[in-house]
Amino acid sequence: MTTIHMNLNHNNKLESYVKGACEVILDRCINVLLDGKLLPLSDEVKARIMIANDQMANKGLRVLALAYKELQESRYPQENIENDLMFLGLVGMTDPPRKEAIDSIAQCKSSGINVIMITGDHELTAAAVAREIGIIDDTTSRDRVMISGQDLETIDVKTLSEKVDYLKVYSRVSPEHKLKIVQALKNKGYIVAMTGDGINDAPALKAADIGIAMGITGSQVTKESASMILADDNFGTIVSAVKEGRRIFDNVKKYLVYLLSANLSEIIILAFSIMVGWPLPLLAKHILYINLATDGSPAIALGLEPHEPDIMKRKPRNPNESIFFGIKKWLIPIPIILASISLLLFAHILQDNGWNSSFAVEKARTMVFGLIVFFELFFALSCRSFTHTINKLGFFGNKILLYSLLGESFAIVFIMNYPVMQRLFDFVSLQAADWILLLLLATTGFVYSETIKFIDSKKRGTSLLK
Repeated sequence: MTTIHMNLNHNNKLESYVKGACEVILDRCINVLLDGKLLPLSDEVKARIMIANDQMANKGLRVLALAYKELQESRYPQENIENDLMFLGLVGMTDPPRKEAIDSIAQCKSSGINVIMITGDHELTAAAVAREIGIIDDTTSRDRVMISGQDLETIDVKTLSEKVDYLKVYSRVSPEHKLKIVQALKNKGYIVAMTGDGINDAPALKAADIGIAMGITGSQVTKESASMILADDNFGTIVSAVKEGRRIFDNVKKYLVYLLSANLSEIIILAFSIMVGWPLPLLAKHILYINLATDGSPAIALGLEPHEPDIMKRKPRNPNESIFFGIKKWLIPIPIILASISLLLFAHILQDNGWNSSFAVEKARTMVFGLIVFFELFFALSCRSFTHTINKLGFFGNKILLYSLLGESFAIVFIMNYPVMQRLFDFVSLQAADWILLLLLATTGFVYSETIKFIDSKKRGTSLLK
């Protein structure tokens, strides 16, 4: 970068001041200001300057070389302004990384997210900063994980795609290089998120799967090219967003399993009863209440479930993975279990009290209704996680869910015992033994789910030890 100024204290002479990478500036200099003396820029002095530059870069400083030239004429050929310069010295600037950035990169590593650094800095500066923030460590061979812009010029996207698995740091890059890096990563099958703030970052941000522009320091062009804007310019916020995205996806699965288990079981119960000619175990008003009241508030509470303790220790999921992946152990057996015990209970009560007795039908419907409701309420506790048992999560981790389950429990007990509500729903009063049987059967889904999670956790523990 070059600026031209008029020196009012020196007969209004025009002077150009140039800054840039040390090796570039040295190639354009013919002399050096050394200890206040103007001397020819010999190869020996150049070598000393480069050693000083490398020493500063090794400390993580961003090093700029400064040069100067007096312009003899007001009209000066542009190609000569940045040639035949006088070397003035080196300036080292430090921009220490935020602590939260170091912590966030460590979180990314544990969650299977590959963080790479793309910078215009000197290779040694880039390596020092990468070590400081944890992208590479002291044992890593620099030649294997780093590549410079000069080397990027000599290879095409296809060749770069074969190397991106182990490359962590790209130094001295140009805007064209950034675009090439993004294309190579995408060719390799990676989902690429890229951050940037300058106008020259715009093409790469647009090419990335997720372009993230800096909200504070980013240019308007960059923001318009990006998929999202990082309001606080904090890398840690990106990691928090990943964490929140995983929590939302988890909770959608929990929501689906909880709702579909009830709905599918109702379909099985009614379809079987119709096929064999039984009285309907559930009337329309019973189904309406279960779907609106019993399933509603707990499902919403499950959607607000806090993130699981190991959510950032998981590997990223396959983007083509079905939302039903990993939940079939619940989505298929739970409706079958609930429908089976409901039909068996219905048949048992009718068998004991007479298939043609209106009282027996009403009692059987009361029992089946109560069974389905309490089955779902117990099962909601287990739906909080498909990997951790309730004992590990703790009962009080989702207070909204607890309040909704308690409220629904009181509502059901009221409906099943208060005479006016009994007449409205065609229920009858149950004996203590009926309630005990109903509640015991209602825990079967919860017990099944917790057992599956316990067995899976033991398998995971065993595989880790192997």
